[in-house]
Amino acid sequence: PGESTEGACPGESTEGACPGESTEGACPGESTEGACPGESTEGACPGESTEGACPGESTEGACPGESTEGACPGESTEGACPGESTEGACPGESTEGACPGESTEGACPGESTEGACPGESTEGACPGESTEWACSGESTEGACPGESTEGACPGESTEGACPGESTEGACPGESTEGAWSRVYAAPHLF
Repeated sequence: PGESTEGACPGESTEGACPGESTEGACPGESTEGACPGESTEGACPGESTEGACPGESTEGACPGESTEGACPGESTEGACPGESTEGACPGESTEGACPGESTEGACPGESTEGACPGESTEGACPGESTEWACSGESTEGACPGESTEGACPGESTEGACPGESTEGACPGESTEGAWSRVYAAPHLF
């Protein structure tokens, strides 16, 4: 929480420096190269993460609060943050479009894979009858139980889009590219 850069820790140091006077990421302890009060290495912060990670397990220079490259105090990776993650990463441990669960590649809260939704369907099919990413509802192209599009999951869709004004993988509201509404939903879904 400060203005440090490149894995800096809680304070104002730079290049992985931690709260104190250490240099080149050295922190009050025994760590080396940006490590912080703990045991991590290369810019890690008070925790166990690596390469600038912060109190948690994120990676690539993320710090407690204002981490960099989207990493947030949690466990997401490459810009994924608790809530508005990017590139499909959702508040959990999934990666590349995965949602709060364990699925992968646009999968939703469940166990399906490749755009599948909460159920057991495969290749985007959801608990219902829709096809090609359609989920329990009326969205199309990767949409999940709700309104996101292109592999998006329930809530915050993918590719940086967040609940509100997101784009490409739109979120609950006025999303774009594959956006839907009960008025324009695919007929075959009804």
